[in-house]
Amino acid sequence: MKILHEATKRQLAVGIIAHIFVFIFVLVTLYAIVEVYPLIFQIDILYAIIFAYAIINSLFLLSVQLGLQISHFGKIRRPPFLLSYYFMFDEDKELDREALDPTKSSLAVLILIFLLAGGYVILPSFFIYGTILIISKIPRVKFGLDIFLDYPLRFLRVIPPLFLTLIIFIIVSVILIELKHR
Repeated sequence: MKILHEATKRQLAVGIIAHIFVFIFVLVTLYAIVEVYPLIFQIDILYAIIFAYAIINSLFLLSVQLGLQISHFGKIRRPPFLLSYYFMFDEDKELDREALDPTKSSLAVLILIFLLAGGYVILPSFFIYGTILIISKIPRVKFGLDIFLDYPLRFLRVIPPLFLTLIIFIIVSVILIELKHR
């Protein structure tokens, strides 16, 4: 019984650390997107198209990641991390998440297309850019409640309402697929 208790403590610790890591990854990447978005209107059309594609790709993958994290929040085990999830299995093994299995879910096919069409480069790039921005702004920031309200409000102003509705729809879809799979 003690071994089971220790395994549960370890699983709980790993799960909490994984949730914190994924949440920080999502927040820092969203921060970078919010900072990059105004630049789209100040550059040439070709670069603007590339930035817009990168932002759309990132927001889709981040909404799926957030949906997976929310659906695994109450569980002891860690949430799947999209950038490494498909590399954890052999090609002949069945995937353990129905929402991420392209043979069972059309959403998973879209996830794979977005990952292969730049997600493996775009998400880490935005994360690194967001981390650099945060590190460079930390000495100048006066911490308070207004800083925690400013960026969510900026995100809501930057993202069009229809696109925000689509993001929420994707998050809810992932959660429902995961709940159905349980």
